[in-house]
Amino acid sequence: MFHPESPEERPKCLIVSLDSNWLFEDMPAFFDRFFVVFPREIFLRNRNYVIDDDRVQPVGFIPSGYEFSQEEIDSCKRKLGIKDERLVFAYFGRGPTLRTFLIDTLLEAMSQVEKAGKKIKAVLPTDRGVQRPNVIGIKWLASDRDFALNLAASSCVVSHHGMPTLAKAILTNVPVISFVPDMDRSAKHSEAFEVEPFEELGLCVTLPYSARPERLKDALEEVVFGQKGTKIRQEQFKYRIKGEAIVFEETMKLLREGRPSG
Repeated sequence: MFHPESPEERPKCLIVSLDSNWLFEDMPAFFDRFFVVFPREIFLRNRNYVIDDDRVQPVGFIPSGYEFSQEEIDSCKRKLGIKDERLVFAYFGRGPTLRTFLIDTLLEAMSQVEKAGKKIKAVLPTDRGVQRPNVIGIKWLASDRDFALNLAASSCVVSHHGMPTLAKAILTNVPVISFVPDMDRSAKHSEAFEVEPFEELGLCVTLPYSARPERLKDALEEVVFGQKGTKIRQEQFKYRIKGEAIVFEETMKLLREGRPSG
């Protein structure tokens, strides 16, 4: 990143950024505004940083997702072969970020759910070959919109702690079970701290990486087949804030105010 050494080196234009996660330490002085792609109440509960900078402004989710008709969702379910089963969208990263151990936890938990007499299937985007009657393996989804549509057609998302997936789930009003690294309160930063505000606000359920399949099985029964999922949807609806229009208006306001002044 360009770090000018003196005010004379500051570019003669308005400079703003769109930032995900909580990446705001040692912020260069020449930035006029840091737009945070989370709703304000979620961001203010973050544990990774204590931020006292007027330039930091939470605006809502960006990108703010897609609108799907019920016909599109029903068509997606038919293509996946879903009849009377509950569908889980499972995503644990790709390539070097793939948490393969979470796939094993999911498969065992789903087997336990089925043994309890409940019908459940999972759509699993991964290039790892998984041969199970109750798993629909998809090597690659054609677009971000297809990813979001398959997610929206599901009764629940089970994922690692990825912020983009969590945001997509909230925007499509789908309950989330999010796996996070085991909590270490002595750590300065942690992915677990990033997800913690979402759980505090009732937007998801978290499980530690070390959770046994039995714990995921219990969570699936509560979220997918019980009342927990309904409660999560109700809370999610409050935070489906689309940030693009806010960024546009705030940027125009800065320009009208004559930023930058130099």
